[in-house]
Amino acid sequence: MTLRGRLTAAFLAVVLGPVLLGALFVASTLNTVDRGRSAERLAVAAAAVRTSVDALCQQLRAAADAVALTRGDPTGAAGQVVSRGLAAAVVLSDVAGRVTYTTPDAPPTPWQECAGAAASGPVTALTVRVDLRDRTGTTLGTVAAAQPVDPAFVARLAAVTGVAVTLLDDGTGPARVTHTTEASEVRDAVLAAAGTLDDEQVTETADGRYVRRIGPSSGQPLPLVLSVPSEQPPGLNTALVAAVVLAGLLAVLAAWRLARVTTRPLVELAAAVDRVAHGDLTARVPVRTRDELGRLAGAFNRMTRETGSYVAALTSSRDQLRGHLAVLGDTLASTHDLQRILRVILNSAIAATGARAGAVLLVEPGGALVAQCTDGLDGRWPQEGAPTMRVPVGSGLVGAVAATGVPQRGRMDPADVPPGEPRCRTYIAVPFAAPAGPAPTTGAAAGAPAVPGSTPSDGYQAPMGGSADDLPTVELPGGAVTGAGGRGTGGAEPAAALGVLALYDRLGTDEFDDDDLVTLRTFASHAAVAVENVRGHEEAQRLSLTDPLTGLWNYRYLRESIRREVERASRFGRMLSVLALDLDRFKDVNDTYGHAAGDTVLAEFARRLRGEIREVDLAFRQGGEEFVLLLPETDARGAAIVAERLGAAIRDTSMPVEAHAAAPVPVRVTVSIGIAVYPDHASTGQEVLEAADDALYDAKAAGRDTYRVSARRQPAARELPVPAAAVTPTDGLPRAGRATVPVRAEAAASTCTDEPGTGARSQAEPAAPAATGPDVARAGPGSPRSAPGGGASSGPHPPRQSRGR
Repeated sequence: MTLRGRLTAAFLAVVLGPVLLGALFVASTLNTVDRGRSAERLAVAAAAVRTSVDALCQQLRAAADAVALTRGDPTGAAGQVVSRGLAAAVVLSDVAGRVTYTTPDAPPTPWQECAGAAASGPVTALTVRVDLRDRTGTTLGTVAAAQPVDPAFVARLAAVTGVAVTLLDDGTGPARVTHTTEASEVRDAVLAAAGTLDDEQVTETADGRYVRRIGPSSGQPLPLVLSVPSEQPPGLNTALVAAVVLAGLLAVLAAWRLARVTTRPLVELAAAVDRVAHGDLTARVPVRTRDELGRLAGAFNRMTRETGSYVAALTSSRDQLRGHLAVLGDTLASTHDLQRILRVILNSAIAATGARAGAVLLVEPGGALVAQCTDGLDGRWPQEGAPTMRVPVGSGLVGAVAATGVPQRGRMDPADVPPGEPRCRTYIAVPFAAPAGPAPTTGAAAGAPAVPGSTPSDGYQAPMGGSADDLPTVELPGGAVTGAGGRGTGGAEPAAALGVLALYDRLGTDEFDDDDLVTLRTFASHAAVAVENVRGHEEAQRLSLTDPLTGLWNYRYLRESIRREVERASRFGRMLSVLALDLDRFKDVNDTYGHAAGDTVLAEFARRLRGEIREVDLAFRQGGEEFVLLLPETDARGAAIVAERLGAAIRDTSMPVEAHAAAPVPVRVTVSIGIAVYPDHASTGQEVLEAADDALYDAKAAGRDTYRVSARRQPAARELPVPAAAVTPTDGLPRAGRATVPVRAEAAASTCTDEPGTGARSQAEPAAPAATGPDVARAGPGSPRSAPGGGASSGPHPPRQSRGR
């Protein structure tokens, strides 16, 4: 057999064997995955069914409890429970078991007890029974609340679970249908498969449906059958066979072609290839014959000539790449996602220079360089782990670059790495500063900082916007210092560095060169523009939400905050107090002492306001001398305590102001306060603000320098003592768990415990350490408050974000 034949046979054996095994593996894996996913869907559906039935039983128990706890005539409460949709029917019985009252349109009997044993016949309704007792605890009879089990109920279960649901008429005998959502063409097959199953088992029908039987069991008294269709598309096995045949044909064709092309082993060709691998593109192979070997030699010679031209073309295209990257940088500088911009800049710089690793570091207010994004630094730290790269400005390699503004490149001994920096053999680091002044000028800079163990290369650039002569002396680890060098031509003082762009270990053994330095300066300038743009955007966003005179949140943020806080209070069943504050006779202050003095009074009032509230409270300047406070988880009594404290803080200490450029004079002002509480006085954010404003007018009318609580009251229809249950969802589907209905503050005080997180907290109570809802527990006024102008969320701090339900 020829070499071409041997190569063809070997290729077919290597390729077709794995293809066939792979096809078999894929087919078996798809079947296994399909069965596993279907079983998982059925398991999830079974859990959803149990949860839905349990939720329905809990709802019925709550309805029965509500009727049983009613003092007086329970029939009225029974009708009210049915009218509210908490149960379809309520039956009252005496101690002898005789029915004394039944609500209209009750489902036919027998009814299935939620906690009882499974019935032997069809289930027409689910029921929960509780004892009816008088005030002395004597049993007067029973209350039964029921919900029908009909086709609509089964359809709702199917909609909740996403699978077909069949209700059997007997959980112990053969499978007979009471209600079902199965299609008629597959119903018989599903029932036949269900008849062979015990509870919680899964089987597959002949037409590809997976069936599971659940119940009756504890907490789920309904005998149900769940089924889902197979997710495997029809004809998949046929498609796999066709794919294997096609792969075999392609493999034969590829093997023949590969053998035809590769039967030319030449020693001369191997030697020439070795020379080319070492960079000698002048290597040539002599063409001795005109057969396949000769053609291969000619092709190799052409390849080497073209490769040389390609290298020259790549050298010129590097400059074009810099231009394209400059355009990319301008585009990135217009966005505000700083982490994404720095990541793009770092990855582009690594790709353009051939570095193995890199980092972008920014100068933080504490005077340290902190890495914002890194790439390839894993395993390069002298100590174990991967710490955050943090280097003091003026220390080590990148610290010296940030302090002096002089880019550095060269070699480094991995054993002499400065503290906090990764190990490397070659490096390049370029600072970037805020874009200002004339363009940076490059040039030689003698005396650039050196790192112990490193060998700086020639061609260092002068500091950005200046020269090495103007640099301060910076001592580096090991005693190396920066020095003065040749003066550049920039003419401007170096700007304060925003950060450093550092790359490590260029591919191969070469150092980073001057071209890499120029390229990295381009990326550094883009990074500087991006940082400035993002910081400017953040500052503009902050100014748009705060009042410039007082530093408090403005009216724009008040509208957003009141909506969010009312939504949070409604979701977690908490109270929200709103205080509307107005400085009394503030116009007299402006008319007497001037508007500058009025501004001083407003600023001092805001400072004292911040000093009297908790960190979780929100303070706003609504306009002029009008202010608003939002006190989460605070009832009317707590809000009144805060109002008294604020009034005393403003009233008891005068405010020194300068009246018309004269000596400072003390001015005493007072404040009137209106209080409204959600949900006692209003049901929306706008309404509770209006209620607080009305109460403020009442305080003004009462003589000022006082507070008043809103006289509004919500409708009293929410006083029904139902601790859990609520309104049927709009889609009529059962829900897991129990919804909480809002109750009045008086009822909550009489039924709730002192356990943290069970109701509104008075402002006079200390803060509970437990979390309430998704937010951290809020400190009450009894706990330490931040200093004036400090921790309260009243302007200088970013807005709190809701985490959703």
